[in-house]
Amino acid sequence: MIRLYADYRWGLNKTPAPTFTVSELKLAVEVAGSGGRYAVVHAGTEEGMRRANACRILPVICLFYPL
Repeated sequence: MIRLYADYRWGLNKTPAPTFTVSELKLAVEVAGSGGRYAVVHAGTEEGMRRANACRILPVICLFYPL
């Protein structure tokens, strides 16, 4: 299994921002499949989930709740 992060807190002021374009995610899925592996995506933002869905990857949705 290949795990990717569709978004991460690397934007301005550590805000979540996309880490890969749709074409980059599609290529990662293709490469994983060529090696007999699945690709899974962690996504915590709407845009990350949209990009994962565009690649037909079921996103692992991460929800963060303030303490």
